[in-house]
Amino acid sequence: MPNETARTVAAVIVAGSMILVARLPAAQETAIREANDSLDASAAAAADAGDHGPPVGPLGRLERSGIGCAPITVTDGPSPADDVTIRWSDATCHPRSAVFVSPEKRDEKGAPTGGGYIRELTYERLTEQPGGAETIRAAGTGVNGWNGFGYVVAHYPLGARGTPEGESYDAAETIHAAGTHLLALRGPHHVIYRASWRLSPGGPVDVTVEWLFATGRDAPLFSITYDARPAGPGTLRADSRAPYGDMAFEGDPDAPIGGVAWGDKYRFTSLPAAGGSTLTFASSWDYRAPNVVPFDRIWSRDHDAEMGLVATTRWTDKPQGGDYGPKALQPLWGTAGRGLPTDWAWPYQIDQYDLPWADSSHRLAWGMTFGAVGQPSYSAWDRVLSGYPFQSYSVHVAIGPRDQSAVMAEVKTMETILQTDIRATRGHVASEAPGGIARTDPVSLTLPGWDPTYAAWTMEADGHGGGMVSGHFRVPPGEALDSPMIRVLGWTKPGVTKVTVNRDAFAAAALFATVDADHTLWLTLPKMIRGDQDFSIE
Repeated sequence: MPNETARTVAAVIVAGSMILVARLPAAQETAIREANDSLDASAAAAADAGDHGPPVGPLGRLERSGIGCAPITVTDGPSPADDVTIRWSDATCHPRSAVFVSPEKRDEKGAPTGGGYIRELTYERLTEQPGGAETIRAAGTGVNGWNGFGYVVAHYPLGARGTPEGESYDAAETIHAAGTHLLALRGPHHVIYRASWRLSPGGPVDVTVEWLFATGRDAPLFSITYDARPAGPGTLRADSRAPYGDMAFEGDPDAPIGGVAWGDKYRFTSLPAAGGSTLTFASSWDYRAPNVVPFDRIWSRDHDAEMGLVATTRWTDKPQGGDYGPKALQPLWGTAGRGLPTDWAWPYQIDQYDLPWADSSHRLAWGMTFGAVGQPSYSAWDRVLSGYPFQSYSVHVAIGPRDQSAVMAEVKTMETILQTDIRATRGHVASEAPGGIARTDPVSLTLPGWDPTYAAWTMEADGHGGGMVSGHFRVPPGEALDSPMIRVLGWTKPGVTKVTVNRDAFAAAALFATVDADHTLWLTLPKMIRGDQDFSIE
């Protein structure tokens, strides 16, 4: 390399492979820095440097208004085996839809065909053409039998540690598992689709999944709980890749993939070659920016589209992503280089196992370390954690345009939420909540009022009447909450009559409100919250 453009290149050995890290050519490093600064000034790295659209940050999202969006509609058939279609309005009031395959469906021989996943999701992408938008149909690709997104997959060893069988692995999957489903919440602006199975990743475990759809929200929320009590403590040593699947998020299953990114303690992003290219194991990468919220992301090379998963907690509060090898990735944190990390060391399953043979793999999943399901104590990311009796978590499933990054917009929203303070002036801010869906055990909330299971602020209604709460949001300077969702427990009224945010009053017709059978009010505030703002709900 010419001296005027070269920097020192260091090599580290990770899982037997030499990966070039640390210093890149000066021109490339400058391009990375400039792109990252424009993408996310607060974290200094967010997306695919050198081949991006408008900056990811507060973006146009903060100018969105969901006021006047159509309510959610649900279409289901008389048979439990029928598909369920949910249609909702996103943050710009454009229509979206998701079609669920029933886990109670059987083939002609009566065998379960798998279900509980989205086989098709539609959304609108804005264009400059007449009409202003085109409908994108994101459908399952069918590759290796994965016909959509939202499967449960848990890998597990076939034997004990230290034995040959302990180095061989199998997977418990919902791809052919019999299960049940129901609509746990069916309101005008909030719907929860729930599916349940008993799987056996080395022993019996009960699995419950919920999908939450809300008017005014782009991304549905996927929540899961593994209940390992049927197997007993320490019997299982499984990981979790749920939600898992293969979805043509740009509408073209044969379209090449342009890049991937993820966030653990740092943000990793692949970098395109000059002029743009498909992703390969020879691609360069940047892993230098500190990260707050766990996420993963995959995007198209030729289409303005991407897909990803975004957690509802800080990395430091609940480390996520699989730590699949001792110190496999930590040596790369804070560095940049070329030659992607070895496939099994990625903390999230994206397209790495297909990458050597196909440039259009749309595989995407989450990741949790072996032992996260079933072990009372397991180690991951230099922490001792517990996967028994329960393992629960929630992630936003983001699909949309890449030019403003649908995924990183969700990350930015979560970062703002996790810096926000909520106080009650009437009623109470929740200090604890069940540790996940299908659970009753109370867990202290790391951020008072923020329930990561439902990605919602949670309050308890005033005990004198149960039909009013009021409080105060304090949002960090320069940031904004994007139409936050509030759950009010103990709500005794059939609905909401008025919401006031500072001096702005909103009548019932302008609100996205649902009251469920458990006397919980689900409400999306139709306003951007900036700085210090009072609110009341009655």
